[in-house]
Amino acid sequence: MSTQAQILANRRNALKSTGPKTQTGKAAVSKNALRHGLTAASDIIAAENPAEFELHRQNLLAELDPASPMESILAERLISLSWRLKRVCRIQNQTIDVLTAPKTLSPLAKLT
Repeated sequence: MSTQAQILANRRNALKSTGPKTQTGKAAVSKNALRHGLTAASDIIAAENPAEFELHRQNLLAELDPASPMESILAERLISLSWRLKRVCRIQNQTIDVLTAPKTLSPLAKLT
């Protein structure tokens, strides 16, 4: 159990913690909790190529050819979800590759 003095000290210290001030700093810390990007606000995460996403988007828009505002909304949603589904497949494959990779000795272990 914390003492009253510890509680007061914690409150004083908390006032000193202000977080990032600039837009760049705020943008950087907004990605601190990013794990897999499946629920990210943005369709593209840092590890992905924006040009690849744009090509994916253009190909689907050309195929769907939305003719109304509602069709455009649905097309954009389909683009976003299909891109994220590709990410899921990539994550799954990479995870399985890591788990099934032969266990190799470290360079130091090879010397002994």
